[in-house]
Amino acid sequence: MDAVIAILDILSKVAEGTALLASILFYSKYKHTALKFLPIVLGYMFLLEIFGVKLYHYLDFNALFYNVFNLCFYLFFFYVFYYFLHKRSNKKGVIILVGIFIISLIVDLITFDFVHESLLYSFITGGCLIVICVILYFLEMLNSSRVLSLRQDLLFWMGIGLLLFYMGYIPVKITRLYFASLQNTFMTLQIMHLVLIIILYGCFTAGLLWKKKK
Repeated sequence: MDAVIAILDILSKVAEGTALLASILFYSKYKHTALKFLPIVLGYMFLLEIFGVKLYHYLDFNALFYNVFNLCFYLFFFYVFYYFLHKRSNKKGVIILVGIFIISLIVDLITFDFVHESLLYSFITGGCLIVICVILYFLEMLNSSRVLSLRQDLLFWMGIGLLLFYMGYIPVKITRLYFASLQNTFMTLQIMHLVLIIILYGCFTAGLLWKKKK
């Protein structure tokens, strides 16, 4: 099982690096939209995955950097979905979701040490709220002419990746924190996590490759 984890860990970093590279190479396809900050988000993520362990080795903590990334990641995609959603009611819905996320973040800041501990409540809440945003976007697409060009829709592919990742990883995260005491169980959950990362950034890359320049 250790060999499987090692291979998947490499593949997950390759998936993340490929998504970052694609976001840079095909930047002209989406640079005039809310996704224009995507290379920065993916670049931060990729560097964190490469150097996260070393940061912990030298600083004796790295949760701060992951907490900052998760906060930026969620706020970025809330902004993206607000930008791409057309219905006023859905846009208002996103604003309400951001408010809920901020409340969960405040609870986290009271409960956990932002520098040394992972922020649990805002991570789980943010993931669930992103899933809601994805569903709202999909419903809009199904009721518009955009449904005819799904393959070329970048946010559709990102939405697929985000939906699969968070629906799969939120249960994994909760289980790892509270119920995984056996080594084999923990390793199985780690494998699931790595597979979900590969799926997430594989979808990002697919969307960037197939999106047509406007």
